[in-house]
Amino acid sequence: MCLCMAPGMHGQTVFVEQYASQADVRLFLTQNRSDADIEVFRVPYRSQAAAEKGLWFETPYRSQADWRIVWVPYRSQADCVVYMAPYRSQARPNRCFARKGEASR
Repeated sequence: MCLCMAPGMHGQTVFVEQYASQADVRLFLTQNRSDADIEVFRVPYRSQAAAEKGLWFETPYRSQADWRIVWVPYRSQADCVVYMAPYRSQARPNRCFARKGEASR
């Protein structure tokens, strides 16, 4: 199951869950850009988050999140593979994510 922004939603605010059963999506972090389904850049302010540009804001509050994620230790456990871009300009739109409730890609 892969997730993304619903139409009309502007930000990509995520909350990191401790357990996979509580998350909307399971992510694996890769060090290789070419292996990634999505490339994201973490922004310091919620207002800067933009899913269509691959910009994520990590909120400390579950209720403020668009998505609840969990980082998994093995690629085989993940719904999506993520590369954290070191520069904002390297982020690219989330290809892996689809609307909540829809079937997998």
